[in-house]
Amino acid sequence: MKACAKLTPKLLAQLATVSSLLWVPIIESDSTCVQPGIPPDTLIETLSILSILVTHFPTYVSSLSLSPPPIQTITPLLTHPRPAVRKRAILTVSQFVPLSAPELSAQLLSAVINPNLQLSAPLEKQRTTVNLVAAIARASPQRLASGLRSIIPGILHVVEKDDEELREGALQVRFQLSLDCSLCSLLSRPWNRSC
Repeated sequence: MKACAKLTPKLLAQLATVSSLLWVPIIESDSTCVQPGIPPDTLIETLSILSILVTHFPTYVSSLSLSPPPIQTITPLLTHPRPAVRKRAILTVSQFVPLSAPELSAQLLSAVINPNLQLSAPLEKQRTTVNLVAAIARASPQRLASGLRSIIPGILHVVEKDDEELREGALQVRFQLSLDCSLCSLLSRPWNRSC
């Protein structure tokens, strides 16, 4: 347990330095991008270790006083240029959501999920967001309950695009939310027929 108390803050601090660098503009030269920071493989391993810690020791990790909170530290990695890093960040964020304060979940909904489900959002952000919603729906569907009225129409809008990954993610969201029938009453008409 002492190792967990020492390792978790150090890993999050390492990710925090990378997250702050992601806001630095990417330098382009001859269509190649140079992104400062830690190599993607290291980021993936760091996120994997955090996932292991939070799944095996959820009570202990949630009792740690972590500043800034893990969700705030990991969320900027959802915009990383490498898809593998984004996918690992999706999983890790979704595993921290059940342990985080409800205010952080609400902030994630309003600042990340809802804006990136708009038709005007870039396709990559829409894909990432639909997959994030699916992952959170698997880990803690109740945390999505307050935002379902905006999430579902957003997913229905983006799924109209000709993109298989968006459709697959939308089906995962629908399936995960329909498993929790206590949320079925909150679902919009196109989806609540199966409950």
